[in-house]
Amino acid sequence: MSELSPKGKLVTLVGFDPNGNIIPLQVSADGFIKANYEGALAEVGDMLIPKGNLVTPVGFDPDGNILPIQVTADGYLRIVIDNLPSGGDFQLIQDITLSAEGASFDFTNIPQSFKHLKLISYLRDKGSTSIASVRFNNDSSAVYSSLISYFRAVATLGTVEVINGTKGDIMSSAFDAGDIANIFRITETIIPDYTNTSNFKSWVGPAHAPYVGTASNVYIYFFGGHWKSTAAISRLTITEKAGANFMAGSRISLYGLK
Repeated sequence: MSELSPKGKLVTLVGFDPNGNIIPLQVSADGFIKANYEGALAEVGDMLIPKGNLVTPVGFDPDGNILPIQVTADGYLRIVIDNLPSGGDFQLIQDITLSAEGASFDFTNIPQSFKHLKLISYLRDKGSTSIASVRFNNDSSAVYSSLISYFRAVATLGTVEVINGTKGDIMSSAFDAGDIANIFRITETIIPDYTNTSNFKSWVGPAHAPYVGTASNVYIYFFGGHWKSTAAISRLTITEKAGANFMAGSRISLYGLK
């Protein structure tokens, strides 16, 4: 069993109800912490909330992550661990959905507290390349190399290779003027060890790419590539390869693995 560890200079056992009123916390005779919310606005089931410089009262996991604390029916406090980060779980960092046409997806200030990154994309664009490309940390140098392989039911195999490009091919995107209406292409991309400052960064992932809705026109893609930089990744910018806009409804979700 892990012990909860303190963080910062939090020493006072007080909380705040949902309206910001102070709730004194008492230690009972049997050693439990009890919320004295008589006269305050906290009710059974309420989450105690942060206020000022006090981050959620006395709940931290061993990594320093805040644990929500809830008032129980008998006035005691319960640590809510339903969403507690744990090793091996992907956690959502940021989700971007375009409500109108847009030129890019830009994930900035990526936390450096995860082991690996994963991108799940759902894309349709107004270009003709049917490919989305990436730049890391806004680096436009000629340091990206990538390879795309694809096949369909009749075993036709194709490849697209880029060596020392200014961005790397990383995802598939439906072509609005050529693909089936309402089809968005999907890709899952893994970027391992993105905080490593000794080695280059790489990515890999499969994609599903339907075209015109007839036999032998459903494609499976495989993307892979690397960025020749030892910098830790703190930003990801995804654009359509030729610079066209993505269509409304296009979506990319960025996850981190603890």
